[in-house]
Amino acid sequence: MSSLQKRSTNHNYLYTGLVYDEVDMIKLVALDLDGTVVDDQLQIAPRVLELLKHLIEETDTKVVVATGRMHPSALMFAQTIGIKEPLISYQGAMIRSMDPGHELIRHTPLSIDLAKEVVELLVAENCNTNVYVNDTLFINHNDEHAFQYAKLSGVSPTYTENLLEHLNGPATKIM
Repeated sequence: MSSLQKRSTNHNYLYTGLVYDEVDMIKLVALDLDGTVVDDQLQIAPRVLELLKHLIEETDTKVVVATGRMHPSALMFAQTIGIKEPLISYQGAMIRSMDPGHELIRHTPLSIDLAKEVVELLVAENCNTNVYVNDTLFINHNDEHAFQYAKLSGVSPTYTENLLEHLNGPATKIM
């Protein structure tokens, strides 16, 4: 019996200081990752993890992750939590199933023409730029910020001096 079940009485559950009269009233919980579920050390607090697993396994509440992270970066956290619903990544630009093949449900990338226009503008302004194409991160800066981002995301970026030559398909995200 989990500590959540031990604290329950007649469907009154104590979650992080809040009491819900009927947990069945909650139909969906949508989670961001960074700074909410995942802390600065890239960890999920045991109490939060216990709560989320309880919601997923013991209730009819749907739990989804909706994050700005790229799919491969968000996937490890979604799997740790035990997410069964589709994973929403890239600020909503991509939705993939949580089945073993991670079937693409929806992808709303920038057109190649628009992506090239944006990248040209950012490069002309000497901006450090990240371009995401086919779940690959391309960067035009090889500095401390790039290393920090790689550590945070758990994804190894590909450094290039010419981002445009890697826009061989629509860009899912540019920043």
